[in-house]
Amino acid sequence: MGYSSVGLTSPGLGNGDGDSDRYRDDHEELSSWSKAGQFEPSERPHFRSKLSTGFKKFKSAAREWWPGSARHRAGLAIIVISAAIAISLLIVLVSTALGRPARPLPRCGGSVEEANDLGCVFDIMSNAWTPRECYFEDLARDFLSLPNTTWYADEQHRELVPLEEFEKGEMPSVFPAADHHDRHCLYTWRKLQFAITEHLMIDTDSASGKHVKHCTDYLVGRHPDVKPVLSIRSFLRCVYI
Repeated sequence: MGYSSVGLTSPGLGNGDGDSDRYRDDHEELSSWSKAGQFEPSERPHFRSKLSTGFKKFKSAAREWWPGSARHRAGLAIIVISAAIAISLLIVLVSTALGRPARPLPRCGGSVEEANDLGCVFDIMSNAWTPRECYFEDLARDFLSLPNTTWYADEQHRELVPLEEFEKGEMPSVFPAADHHDRHCLYTWRKLQFAITEHLMIDTDSASGKHVKHCTDYLVGRHPDVKPVLSIRSFLRCVYI
């Protein structure tokens, strides 16, 4: 690609007489300043004044540009570093610190058939279908081995429910022996402690703050049961704590 001479004339050189005279005057002034590095006494103050003024303007411009630029770069660096730290923490919290796999939490549905299909276990001490992932068999067996662990089909405790019948998990509700409620509360607390210590999931009944408060109030006598306790069968899920 070629270049045209149109529009390339220097404004300093110009075509008019005024421009030519101004250029000539400037040239003559510069020439007089640069003769072998010598200046006339009358010209030295004028040159020094212009040189000093130009240097001051340069320093002022540099002072205005560099500090602002440095502050800008520093501020940008802080923002970038902060964002990187925040993103890293978020990734750690989501993927590692919580230690929760990206899959649905175990559940037992809403019926005996569904609970069996999902591989749940009937926890006699809780009268609840519980996912295997948060059912602690050894702990349940320890509490079931305590004496006088009995259940009844009626409020008057006249019709005894055999253990082999109750453990099928098909009865909607039962009336446990008087001291069973105490054992049930202690059992849920033991499960909670075990899950925390071993970093395991826990069933929703044991993890419920409402249930913990109910057991606490009952054991300290704030809500004494004047009638036999009714235990209603439930279907639980596992949760992380």
